[in-house]
Amino acid sequence: MRLAVALCALMFSVSISAQTECEMHSSESASESIGANIEGISESKIRTRGIIRGFVVDPIDYPIPIGVIDLYKIEKKLTKKGSVFELTKNLRPWKSYKTDDNGQFCISDIPDGGYILRVGTNQFLFNRMYLKVKKRKGSSKKPLKIYLELGT
Repeated sequence: MRLAVALCALMFSVSISAQTECEMHSSESASESIGANIEGISESKIRTRGIIRGFVVDPIDYPIPIGVIDLYKIEKKLTKKGSVFELTKNLRPWKSYKTDDNGQFCISDIPDGGYILRVGTNQFLFNRMYLKVKKRKGSSKKPLKIYLELGT
């Protein structure tokens, strides 16, 4: 009985620690994302996550291995009505990260707070996408699925 309780406690502690960090952290990108369009597509919804992770895919759900995620740390309170273009106007990204060969990314080594994610690629193939994300410990670990449309 004690062995079963000890095993359950160990499994619980392993699952908790695995949820707070990335298994494989995304590497930083030396350059910002570029996009085929000028302003990009923006979502007004604010997503709250404990870990910022997910997939960058094309319109037919195929992974984009050349994805770049630019993070803008926002000091103001994020609201649905706040324009991502106004919030990031004249700012350079705080950090940029690359997707892996499967279009996946995982970012957990940043402080809690509000961020604008600008997702694009390192080539002029796709339009960029902007998302509002609040990183907060204990929040959802659900991955984001970010669809990039082909540029025009």
